[in-house]
Amino acid sequence: MGIFDGGKKVSDLGEKALIKRICERLALTCPPPPQGSGDDCAVCLRDSFCKNIFTTVDSVVYGRHFDEASAAELVGRKLFNRNASDIASMGGYPECAVCAAVMSSNVSIGWLDSFVDGLRSAAAAYSTKIIGGDIADSGMPNFFSMSLTLVGSSDFEPLLRGGAAPGDLIYTTGPLGYSFESGRHLVFEPLLGQGRWLAELNAGQSSSCRITSCTDISDGLASDISNILSPDTKALLENIPLYSFNGSTSLKKALCDGEDYQLLFSLRAPESAAEAFEKSYERKFRIPLYRIGRVEKRCAGEPVVWIKTASDKFLPFESFGFEHFR
Repeated sequence: MGIFDGGKKVSDLGEKALIKRICERLALTCPPPPQGSGDDCAVCLRDSFCKNIFTTVDSVVYGRHFDEASAAELVGRKLFNRNASDIASMGGYPECAVCAAVMSSNVSIGWLDSFVDGLRSAAAAYSTKIIGGDIADSGMPNFFSMSLTLVGSSDFEPLLRGGAAPGDLIYTTGPLGYSFESGRHLVFEPLLGQGRWLAELNAGQSSSCRITSCTDISDGLASDISNILSPDTKALLENIPLYSFNGSTSLKKALCDGEDYQLLFSLRAPESAAEAFEKSYERKFRIPLYRIGRVEKRCAGEPVVWIKTASDKFLPFESFGFEHFR
């Protein structure tokens, strides 16, 4: 069978099902998370100083993650920062990286210089070294893709996905939606300070709060929320912060568009401790923290994501008729 011939196509599966299929076929060579695929990063080892070492990889592709109107320097920054956002969601800090590019021979040298300048400035902002890479010719015109593998570390236990249990509160670190129209998908900063602060909170022996799961919002809130939930639970979402663009806000865009790169996490704490946690966060970072919902037990066959309407009723996400942008 040829690469493009016959049978089901990868587009028939969707991203999550495709990743699951590949991991299953890799069998014992692909361990479960957090040592393998399935979280924002893989926790690949602990070094001699007892730090956790993380690895993540992501790409930018022309026509998918940027276009002709995107400044090359900002595209280079985005490549580094979207990987650093994964490190942030685990509570780590970036250390070093390697890159691999596939590009057509007609890519402009001037454009590539600016792209590399942006990549350099983003890495330098966090004292991260880019230590190697690879370049291949795409063999076709008007093509550019570069992936970056980023290695990070943390002194604390990693923040993992999939731990949000009934009774936990759900938070995000900023307004959502209009990431492409506003250009925020190119100029965001990875929330490394916030991620480290959350991981350090879990290390505190006297804290009455615990972060039970964490991820970054790259595929859209309605999609990424399922990553933080434990089995047989559902998310009841309300008070979702909406990003205002040219005077407009959109619940659909906040739920579906993605590339917001805000942190999304769950907290287990009594109400009084949760309120104190929120105030501590806002004093530390001088920006709001948004409590957007809670986790409840899910009965068999129930939808996973529920949205509060203007009439104070919770309806399944699917009933809104929204389609994911990604």
